[in-house]
Amino acid sequence: MSLAAKLERYSIPEPNSGCLLWTGTVTRHGYGSLRWGGGMRRAHRLVWSLAHGPVPAGLVVMHKCDVPACINLNHLIIGTQSDNLADARRKGRMPQASVGGAKATTKLSNADVIAIRAASKSARQLAEEYGVSARHVRQILAGQKRTSVTAFDS
Repeated sequence: MSLAAKLERYSIPEPNSGCLLWTGTVTRHGYGSLRWGGGMRRAHRLVWSLAHGPVPAGLVVMHKCDVPACINLNHLIIGTQSDNLADARRKGRMPQASVGGAKATTKLSNADVIAIRAASKSARQLAEEYGVSARHVRQILAGQKRTSVTAFDS
């Protein structure tokens, strides 16, 4: 089956927004994904490549509609990752930086870090409980991550 046929087969139009929604496999963040060219590829990137050729190195395919599952070529634009992040911030889709040294993308609050350090559970149990990797928990426990967080931050 050709790429164009596959893209058409696994998408449906959404009449209110004009999005063309991917109905096949999606990533955990909602982006369409399909096996093509020997590996898993993002559907929106394949749509862009089919129409315009390969995505130039260092550039990303962005959604003007902010719908990760959309593969409507008219809703896609090309830009840098910085452009993509600035667009997300401007539209309020990026969490704001936390106080106390946490990055804007952090999953753990300062109180979570303090609780992890005080817990008597295994790193694996804590990782499951807080939705992070066991490696990240071990780094917190070893003082390699979130070193600025103290009991006074809770």
